[in-house]
Amino acid sequence: MQENLTVLVVDDDASVCDFVAILLQEEGYHAHCVGSAEQASAFLRKGEIPVALLLTDIELPGRNGIELMQECRDRDPSLPIVLMSGNPLRWLKEMKDVPFIMKPLSIHAFRKIIKAQIGKPHQGKKYETGTP
Repeated sequence: MQENLTVLVVDDDASVCDFVAILLQEEGYHAHCVGSAEQASAFLRKGEIPVALLLTDIELPGRNGIELMQECRDRDPSLPIVLMSGNPLRWLKEMKDVPFIMKPLSIHAFRKIIKAQIGKPHQGKKYETGTP
């Protein structure tokens, strides 16, 4: 169990955040959920709680998850990042080498990708997808 590891979950849909938080807790992780890229940036800037993984939806109000990912990579290139979207084709070019989870979430694929990425520094090589 990895109870001391926190995953920052960014999604403007509260039901997705709640569901993801439950899945993460079942795996022994702590989930901190926010609803926008701006809230995620503020949480990361505070630095009060170390984040082991950023899990962000791509389509968010205000700045999108791709912009958040780029900001996080500039700040800390070693932070593992996983993207989520129900409309990935629109974002393929921008996703580059980032692990990806398709919405609606497949629980098996979700767990597999999170376990593979958490605690692993960004390598800039691997692209994984999870599909229902």
